Amino acid sequence: MDSDLHSRARWALIALAVYAVFDVVAFFSGLAEYRLLGTDYTIAQANANDDRQAMIGALQFILLIVTAVFYLRWFKCAYANVERLGGERRYGTGWAVGAWFVPILSLWRPKQIADDIWKASNRDGDTAVSPVVRVWWGAWLLASVIGNMTLRFTFSADTPDELQGAAAANIAAVVLEFVAALLAIWVVRAITTRQSSSPSRFGDVAAEGAPF
Repeated sequence: MDSDLHSRARWALIALAVYAVFDVVAFFSGLAEYRLLGTDYTIAQANANDDRQAMIGALQFILLIVTAVFYLRWFKCAYANVERLGGERRYGTGWAVGAWFVPILSLWRPKQIADDIWKASNRDGDTAVSPVVRVWWGAWLLASVIGNMTLRFTFSADTPDELQGAAAANIAAVVLEFVAALLAIWVVRAITTRQSSSPSRFGDVAAEGAPF
């Protein structure tokens, strides 16, 4: 159902946009923390900062889960359409979701699936994968790596300098997450448009598989 692809794309775009906006909030909160750690702050200021950062971190985590659900629903739907569009699907549709959660494999398998989707979702015979897709994947990987490093730095930091370094790493991770979210919005819009305007071997594009 082409309408199903568009519906899932719409919700994925809304979730990504909300997440990107919240990244801006997290950026300024992180910047405030970085500046505070460079001053002679009081215990009260430190507690207020920790409470604010904890709340923002919790909301980010919730938004990440919600965004992932809506994005993966769209991603699986787009991948299920590959063969209907005359393309080649190297993996089962379940991998469009599962590949993101398998250690090590998650570093490249989702990108391979995205490439399959892009190549099949072509107009005028254009099957070359856009450089934007590569940049999106690179930004996502960097954000994930730096985010994990930030957690380790934060838990092991003892001195003010180490805490400030962890805050700087957190700011960098948030910036990369923001960039990755914007690029993901472009990818969702571009692939949905390409699939909607591509000829299908079976008439109307329809997603197969599980309701998810």
